[in-house]
Amino acid sequence: MVGQLAFPRVHLVRRTVAAKTQAVHSAALALIDSDGIDAVTMTEVAELAEVSRAWINTVFSSRSHLIAEVICTHTAASLSTAIDSLTDAIASAVGPAEAGELFERVASEMNQTIVIEQHWHYLEMVAWTFTESDAIEPVQWSLRRVHAALERCVFVADDRGWLRPGLGPVTVTMLLLAASVASRVEGIGADRSIERTPEGSLLRWAISAMFDVDVDVDAQVGAQRRGSHGFGSPFETRHDAVAQRILRSATSELESTGVDGFNLRTVSNDASVSWSAMYRRFPDRRALLEGAGQELLGRLQVTSVEQLRSSLAELRNEESGPAAEVDEEDPVALLAASITALSREQSQGFFIALAATRSTSAAQVLMEQQSERVRAHVDALRSAFGANPGAGVERLAGVCRIIAFAAALFDALPEVDIEPDVLIESYRSLIGRALIGE
Repeated sequence: MVGQLAFPRVHLVRRTVAAKTQAVHSAALALIDSDGIDAVTMTEVAELAEVSRAWINTVFSSRSHLIAEVICTHTAASLSTAIDSLTDAIASAVGPAEAGELFERVASEMNQTIVIEQHWHYLEMVAWTFTESDAIEPVQWSLRRVHAALERCVFVADDRGWLRPGLGPVTVTMLLLAASVASRVEGIGADRSIERTPEGSLLRWAISAMFDVDVDVDAQVGAQRRGSHGFGSPFETRHDAVAQRILRSATSELESTGVDGFNLRTVSNDASVSWSAMYRRFPDRRALLEGAGQELLGRLQVTSVEQLRSSLAELRNEESGPAAEVDEEDPVALLAASITALSREQSQGFFIALAATRSTSAAQVLMEQQSERVRAHVDALRSAFGANPGAGVERLAGVCRIIAFAAALFDALPEVDIEPDVLIESYRSLIGRALIGE
């Protein structure tokens, strides 16, 4: 029509609620990945997701609810998918012989997902940062989803008859998987009343399902992710929850990057605290480095290789059957204490050296000493049960702790010069001798 402005016709596509929710999740996750939890605001998320803030408020009751759901949904989906890939491999393999090579490949890929999953520390942060029930519920949901994936994996392997009576590569893979997942899942919200699965411990449940026995793992495998409570610090931080969060993030950063790559902004973002809050507790970068170094140093006050050998020898020579009472003379208790302490150690001596000195030569010496110590641990574990091949499932609780330690050592491989196949063969031999006399 003459004189009338002509506008191009726009076809508006109405997005579904699911599509909008996915857009919000993606936007929030992008902000978390780039700048940490502090960067997430409802307004920023709304702009990136191209939805109104009013709509977001109808779906998420609070900012903490949004952050918790985004992190928990992503983490649970990533881990469950990785575990499900192993389940599919078990279901499709012709038999245990063919499964051996397939499992090693799939389990390796899956374990990498579990080990390097970047949102574990965010999930842990949600558990002890937010107190609202709508923020805690996604954490509980994510733990249940990972547990269900592991349950399916064990069920399929058991259904094919590959878990009993022999102990082959399938069972070893499942044990290490359970230990690896449990060491992280059971550390989430350790200082909070986070509801656990009815079985209590993923590792205990998996072992019980495999061998039809009731075992008590005491959730020791989760201890290393709960911080170093009980060890001293040059700062009065034990009763300061914010300072503890900062120290835990700083310790993680120090372990990941060393002194040269230590980044205060990363620590601030990971701990979800402001710069001013951090500097009120640690006046400068060196003070925070020393605090993190002290935390790591506390973890190194652990059982020596000689004590590990002694406790393993006593356990090996003890008569069959668990002791009636557990005390300081009980070899099973000694073994449990040794493995629990050693699982906290891992390879952190190297990072303490970096925090304590800028001397490359000094750091290299400590690195070599740490490698030798780990080799000695492996040698002790390899020969532990050689003289008693008849040890049965009554030793399962102690063996579970050895498996947890094995997983910790395996995760530390980039820092120590030990071939993965050497460790795998050591653990397989140890577990087989301890449980069924292989």
